[in-house]
Amino acid sequence: MIKTSIISGIFATAIFSILIALMPHIGISRLPVWVTLARAVHGPVVLGWGLHFLIGIFFAYIFLLARRKFRNSIFTFGFVFGIIIFIPSAFFIFSSDFDSLFFLASLVGHIVFGLALSFCYFISPNRGL
Repeated sequence: MIKTSIISGIFATAIFSILIALMPHIGISRLPVWVTLARAVHGPVVLGWGLHFLIGIFFAYIFLLARRKFRNSIFTFGFVFGIIIFIPSAFFIFSSDFDSLFFLASLVGHIVFGLALSFCYFISPNRGL
């Protein structure tokens, strides 16, 4: 389960990071989470990247644990999981000067993260167990 969490977390976080990097190209303001994390710990951006991926791995582990309890469609589960993990970041967005398009893009990014975890779980030979 740990190995599946690490691989799934890295994969889903990479997909989410690509979406974040593409945001300015489609007209959406962005504040990369890795920069925010680096500032929060007063460290370099590379530390922010590391924390970003560790958080992704952590959420992948939580996903696998929660998945054992809920046996609905794996992709429905991933969709809902993405919304749930979006909620803490929504409070940050509301307390800042970001616009509603950024809010929506962040929500979509978290849903894509959840779906990417679902995909990894779905193709895993042992289903993460």
